[in-house]
Amino acid sequence: MKKILSIAILVTCILLVVQSRSYLAAKKIGVVASRNILSEVNVFQLANQEMRGEVDGEQKKIEKLSSQLAQESIANEVTHLRISAGLEAVTGEGIEITIDKSIPAFWIVDLLAQLTSSGAEIVSINGNRYLDRTAGLRDVSGGLLMHSVFLRPPYSISVIGPQIELRNAVSQTGGFVDRIKKTLPEIGVIVAQRDSIVIR
Repeated sequence: MKKILSIAILVTCILLVVQSRSYLAAKKIGVVASRNILSEVNVFQLANQEMRGEVDGEQKKIEKLSSQLAQESIANEVTHLRISAGLEAVTGEGIEITIDKSIPAFWIVDLLAQLTSSGAEIVSINGNRYLDRTAGLRDVSGGLLMHSVFLRPPYSISVIGPQIELRNAVSQTGGFVDRIKKTLPEIGVIVAQRDSIVIR
């Protein structure tokens, strides 16, 4: 009986030692797991801070780029308005039309309409830019009055725009040149393509 009791006590002690070791091991695992989780949280926080820094940097780049684009857009609009107002010289391809004698104003008005519908961007007559504010031609004693400028023949009309389309428009059957030849055969009209025209 004593022997059985001793064995039971021994088994109980062994079980207590094993259970104690298991508890300590589990506690140690919990501490390690807790440390690992804290370490991972720290890594995520550092990564999050880095990402925020990168996002802030990219946001600043976007704001700077947007500001530059806005400034460029405004500068382009100002240039366009200056060109439209006749305050900037313009260079480009186009055509030059020479009319050797005086003709009624409505012919020139008709020519300008035909040129505009064919892609004319900038037009000048005898070196005077034709603008919205100078629009309107009137017959005046052997010449033309454009706003307050008197134009004498021969008329030299410089046009910046797609030169082939412009030349074809005025030279085609039924176009300006064809109608002038049929109606006013004494008027000489020359149409020449130019790779570079400067209109001030």
